[in-house]
Amino acid sequence: MAEALSTIPAHRRRLLLVGTEADRARLKLNRENRRLLIKPSLRFVSLDEVSQFNDPILQDLASKDLLQPGALLVQSLTVPNKYARLSSAGDQTAKWKLDATVRVCHLLGARRVEIRHAEFKSREDVSKRTASTQAKGIAQGKINTASGTIEVGGLQLRAIWTFHGGEPQTEEADRALAESGLLDEALQSMIDFFRTGNWPTSYEFEISTTEEMRRMREMVGDMSVPATFKAHTELESFKASASSYRFQLWVEFG
Repeated sequence: MAEALSTIPAHRRRLLLVGTEADRARLKLNRENRRLLIKPSLRFVSLDEVSQFNDPILQDLASKDLLQPGALLVQSLTVPNKYARLSSAGDQTAKWKLDATVRVCHLLGARRVEIRHAEFKSREDVSKRTASTQAKGIAQGKINTASGTIEVGGLQLRAIWTFHGGEPQTEEADRALAESGLLDEALQSMIDFFRTGNWPTSYEFEISTTEEMRRMREMVGDMSVPATFKAHTELESFKASASSYRFQLWVEFG
């Protein structure tokens, strides 16, 4: 890494492989591993060089203890300057997507946003991540009305947002949706309603992380990292996984 991450275009840092200069030198010894270093969307983050840069992305990663030797980090599709370990990419994507969705609703003048239902779907053993007795398949979310939270897939998420309401800012909402990278038609349809001048007083729709997780697996593709890297097991598990979250949301407008 010869330059600060914040100066590199987002599409050239989809993946971050963390290691020392000694790790980089070992990668160069093997032809297959050298291909990893020249992958267009991957940057090698040298722990020996990190202190040379006053970089907000690196500072954020360091504050979250993500700059661990041998780690492979994947970029958020909704917040390009945010990253997660592969093992937590699904959970982080759900949080990022909910934040971006609520942001769009807020710009359209929402007074209240609620998660009415949530599911975690996986081929793996969901009983290890939730209180569900199901061994495989779908884990249903449990809403705690007292705290305004919902538990699903081992995550505890905020389930209710309240605002003062206001006039819809359709252009700002359009811009926020475009910048988020979200592809859900339901969000675009909601914005389009407001352009008619006869917008709804409430709106119910679903979002899921299925498409985002598919795109993340495409980022990784068929790449592999040496077994000596901490990320090796996480990478193989991530490539084989098909987990996703689904949320049913209800929005009240002023």
